Amino acid sequence: TYYALDNLIAIVDVNRLGQSTSTLEGHDLERFVKKFEAFGWRALTVDGHDVAALVQAFDDAKIPQAKPVAIIAKTIKGYGLDAEIEDQEGFHGKAFAHERLEFLLEKLRERFPDAASSPSTVLRPRLDVPAHDVSKVQQQVQMDLSTFALGEKKATRHAYGTALVALGKVNSDVVVLDAEVKNSTYAELFEQVFPERFYQCFIAEQNMVGMGVGMQVRGKVPFISTFAAFLTRAHDQLRMAAIGQSALRVCGSHAGVSIGEDGPSQMGLEDIALMRGL
Repeated sequence: TYYALDNLIAIVDVNRLGQSTSTLEGHDLERFVKKFEAFGWRALTVDGHDVAALVQAFDDAKIPQAKPVAIIAKTIKGYGLDAEIEDQEGFHGKAFAHERLEFLLEKLRERFPDAASSPSTVLRPRLDVPAHDVSKVQQQVQMDLSTFALGEKKATRHAYGTALVALGKVNSDVVVLDAEVKNSTYAELFEQVFPERFYQCFIAEQNMVGMGVGMQVRGKVPFISTFAAFLTRAHDQLRMAAIGQSALRVCGSHAGVSIGEDGPSQMGLEDIALMRGL
């Protein structure tokens, strides 16, 4: 909402059930509508099993109104099977007994006759999947040399911000994301020169890492910065980025006990172990 992203669409599959119990909202779509609207989104509700209605919802979502859109779809878990299974607990992640296979397939044929009568597509592993694109990682550029004088004492984070500016001048794909500490990480130096390539993510480190992953997939070269202690909040997102081999540049400043005056909550003591494990 802050960036007025009218090209962002979130899809919420409201099927009422979690893994072991029902969700807090159940099938109350209006609760989701109120939550999204409270955060400045435009919210659309739809029957998630009505393909024509879904297509219309996506068409409506693409009408720009300077805000992101949430499509909130009501669905039934186990849709297309018998009443013993549809919308019932106890089936999450479990395989059905082999002797019930033909019965369940017949139920699906009854519910989806068009799909049942069409030629089946056998899924085979693709052999032409390109290797992970590391061209951005291996790209070499000629940067300006440091203007720091030999023997001059400077914070390493100041060197980080200065280097970002130098890199931004020779690579237009470089983007910088910061979690509302830009004046401490010195990411603000990059913002001052390249405001259109700087993204203020506020105090939402998990979201910041997720944004960086998305930008990297789209061909950008993201540099992500906050205090090292605060990056530990985003361990799950960093872990998934590592699994996906995302080419992120993550800068955790104020490592160790160097920020002792601000108290132990600010001290980055676990981040090296975290990153080394990944």
